Amino acid sequence: MKKSILLLVVIQFFLWGCGSKSPKPSSVSSVVCENEVIANEDNAASPPPLDSQRKLTKDGSISFTVKNPEKTTMFIKNEIKRFGGYISSEKSNGGATNKEYNISIEVPSANFDSLLQILEKFEDVVSVENRNIEIHDVTSQYIDLEARMKIKKASEQKMLALLDKAKTLTETLAVEKQLTELRAEIESDEGQFKYLNQQISYSTLDVNYYEKDKKESSFWKDFFGAISNGWTLFLNLMVGLANLWMIIVFGIVVFYIVRKMSRKKKS
Repeated sequence: MKKSILLLVVIQFFLWGCGSKSPKPSSVSSVVCENEVIANEDNAASPPPLDSQRKLTKDGSISFTVKNPEKTTMFIKNEIKRFGGYISSEKSNGGATNKEYNISIEVPSANFDSLLQILEKFEDVVSVENRNIEIHDVTSQYIDLEARMKIKKASEQKMLALLDKAKTLTETLAVEKQLTELRAEIESDEGQFKYLNQQISYSTLDVNYYEKDKKESSFWKDFFGAISNGWTLFLNLMVGLANLWMIIVFGIVVFYIVRKMSRKKKS
């Protein structure tokens, strides 16, 4: 029973870290603490990363007017394939004459600048309305996450060794419980690390474009447009008069009676 209690104490001390400064720590916890100290010393002693070793995320957006939206869409899709990217979302808004297009692109970070320059210099682009690029340095986050995973995986191996040494059911269940929690933390860190690598490897570029307004004005177009508007106005007037036929008839009758009475008075 004493051995079981001692093993549980060792497990808790092992997971809580090296906060205690006991001069005689257990063998398992001392190994884990040693791993943490070495990792921390390596991080502190390592020189700042060179520019080529920095972990950067780059995202941007660009909007421009074009002459032919359909031609521009085809060109953009061909360039995305050529630069090894893919479309994460695509949508269009507006009517047939005033349509706006939006394409969200995921492209390898090394090809981000080249793709952006190609799109800006496309022959159908009339003018660039907006251009925005954001770069974030995530080197520290990357290094910290990588070191944390390394320590936790080393701790997992130590706990597996501790599990093999468990002699009672209580000891086994206690170690398995802590091992499950540790593995959940490792999976969470691995998911974050994978997502961070995805952000570093691929950049997002939001492309927004629309057709330049065509102001076509000519005498004949305006002339026939005026005739059409006049005819429409005339028809609307006829419809309005038809709705008021009772009032018009009543007015005519009253006018006729009043006029007849005034003539009798004069005679």
